[in-house]
Amino acid sequence: MIFDLSSGRLRMALNPLKNIQGARVVYIRDVSIGRSGLVATAVQAENAVAKLSPPTLMVYQPNGKLLSANALSRKRQVDKILVDQNDSIWTLGVGAGEENPTGVSMLFKYNQLGRPTGQFLKRSDFPIHADSTQIGREAGGDTAFGTYREWVWFWLPPGELVLLHGNDGTIQRYRTGLSPPPSDMQGSQLTGREISRICILPSGLLLAQAHFYTASDARMEPFVWNPATHRWTIVDALANGFIPAKWLLGLSGDKIVWRTSKSLSSVLEIGFTPSDFPAGL
Repeated sequence: MIFDLSSGRLRMALNPLKNIQGARVVYIRDVSIGRSGLVATAVQAENAVAKLSPPTLMVYQPNGKLLSANALSRKRQVDKILVDQNDSIWTLGVGAGEENPTGVSMLFKYNQLGRPTGQFLKRSDFPIHADSTQIGREAGGDTAFGTYREWVWFWLPPGELVLLHGNDGTIQRYRTGLSPPPSDMQGSQLTGREISRICILPSGLLLAQAHFYTASDARMEPFVWNPATHRWTIVDALANGFIPAKWLLGLSGDKIVWRTSKSLSSVLEIGFTPSDFPAGL
């Protein structure tokens, strides 16, 4: 189900199950909606004998009507998906499967009918993630995926940002690492740290939700990373009144969107404008 952020009303209810013949249950890997209302989702279906199908890229019109459904090869399995401002569809891959990582791409592009139009960056370019994308606390967090101006970008733990220009294919890569612990935790023995969410602000700075763990404590703090200085900085303004401990969801126009609790039924809340941050990229 897709809800309108401002009104909270149901905007669209998708039912991929009815569109895949022989499916008993479907697993939605990710979903994205573009500015025009075009919706793209990646699903896998399970049949009556619990056999999991290859992924299917399904595209829906703004009125919820199915526009296309295209089966993907297993080396095109989807970790994350997005629809850009031109209604092109991009997916971030999961792994090489049984293929050689030198022959499997990390990033894939499709047109609005779900037909392949490009693939970029070999998995072998990312040794830690060559065979399969590593996520979780031990890896340093979760992947992130988005657009920034004319660029498509993704972030891989434990700290690499990759930007691909949507027009000429120019690639930029940055080593971000993980954010350091807050000053009052720097003397503590950390048992883990990770980044669960990242978005690129209009200023070009990365805004991240960072988590820090000790044997007796767990903390969640917002940080920004500046590509000009290659440094992480805790966002004290958020912690001191703007956004008290809430979960980062991403951007909506010129606003930062947070969730007030872990509950999926919690109300989405709009934060302050990201223009308050200095320039980054």
